[in-house]
Amino acid sequence: LEVGVPDVHSLAAAAYKQTGQFERASYHLSCDAEFRIASGDARGGALRLRAATLMLPTDLAARERLVEVALSHAEVRLPDFDAVAEGKELVDLWLAANDLRRVRGLLERLLTVHPEDIELKHQLINVHTKAGDQQRVVQLYESIAEDLVRDGKPIDAVSYLQKILHLDRSRSDVSERVRRLYEF
Repeated sequence: LEVGVPDVHSLAAAAYKQTGQFERASYHLSCDAEFRIASGDARGGALRLRAATLMLPTDLAARERLVEVALSHAEVRLPDFDAVAEGKELVDLWLAANDLRRVRGLLERLLTVHPEDIELKHQLINVHTKAGDQQRVVQLYESIAEDLVRDGKPIDAVSYLQKILHLDRSRSDVSERVRRLYEF
């Protein structure tokens, strides 16, 4: 019939949707999306993933993949879809499922897109604290302190620097920064 593999997945998805087998339909839409993304059609793939997630909102893997595609490809702009808001919602869902690996990955990805988002940094601090990654927690505290100083809130920044000192008392550079901020 000279029908390509992505089209076969699309047809299978439509057939499963008609019979009310939404899980299988979502699977085939996701497969169709992956073929399109691999062939360079990120927007077409994102549209298929969006259709899958609208049909089956519980398909968290498809939702996560859609966020990744939307954040990775500037040309992917979908109506009524905000990748960052969707990513934050997924973070909450993955936290409820206690999947810290996925939460960390998603938050780190969102932070690369919005490095100034203090709320994301706070969520990431909580996750890294649970995972025992003290070094990353310190980096995030330093980043928040820098953001607050840049925003003209040096006293607020001091509280984050003090949290670093609470974790690592040997950081004389942080003690010096606290002293300079108080003088400022």
